[in-house]
Amino acid sequence: MEFALDQALETLLPSQQKVCAQLKTYVQLLWRWNQTYNLTGFKTDQEIFTEFIEQSAQVSPHLQGQFFVDLGTGAGIPGLMLAILRPELSFLLIDSNGKKIRFLQHVIQALQLTHVRAQQIRIEDFKTETPIDGLLTKAFAPLDRMRLLCQHLPIHRFYALKGPQGVEEVTKLKIQSKIIPLNSQQNKPFYLIIIDANLLQSDCK
Repeated sequence: MEFALDQALETLLPSQQKVCAQLKTYVQLLWRWNQTYNLTGFKTDQEIFTEFIEQSAQVSPHLQGQFFVDLGTGAGIPGLMLAILRPELSFLLIDSNGKKIRFLQHVIQALQLTHVRAQQIRIEDFKTETPIDGLLTKAFAPLDRMRLLCQHLPIHRFYALKGPQGVEEVTKLKIQSKIIPLNSQQNKPFYLIIIDANLLQSDCK
C-alpha cells in the first residue's frame, strides 16, 4: 500500500492543519534541496515521516524549559521539527556544515518561523551565557565525548536520540537517565535518552 504523507500527518497531528502544512512544506523543500546537497540518505516520504517527524513528535512531550539548542542539527533533526511542533518554545540549530545551515535558513524563512535560528559554527567555538534548558542531539557522538565538547556551556538537560549503543553508553557511565523507545524504520531500536547535565558533566569539572 502506497504511503500517503498527508494522511499520516493528519493522523499523527489531528486538528493541527497549520503544523501539518508546515511539515509537508519542509518535506517538499528537503527533497528539492537533496537533489543538489546531501541532506539525508533516506529515499521515501515514509522514512522521513517516521525518522524525522514521528520521532520528534514522540520527543516533544518530554521537553522541559523554554530554550533548546540542537547540536549537529543536519537537516534540522530534531530541532527544526520540534520548533514546528512547539512554536511557543525557542530553538537554536547549530551545525558546522554551511550547506545544511543554508537549507535550514531557507526553510525557516519559507515557513516564517520567528522562534528558531540556524547558525553555522563548531560546538567547540559556540559560546552563550543564556541558560540552555535542553541540548538536543541525534546520533551525534558518544555521551562521554559529548560531555567533553559541551562542558563550557550552561546546559540544564541533555536530550540524546540514539540507537542501542546509547543505552550501553549510559550503563558504562553509570549515570541516572530516562530512556524512552522511539519508532524507527531502521533495523534497530532507537531511543530518547534524557540526562540531567549536572550528572553527565560532573566528571568534567
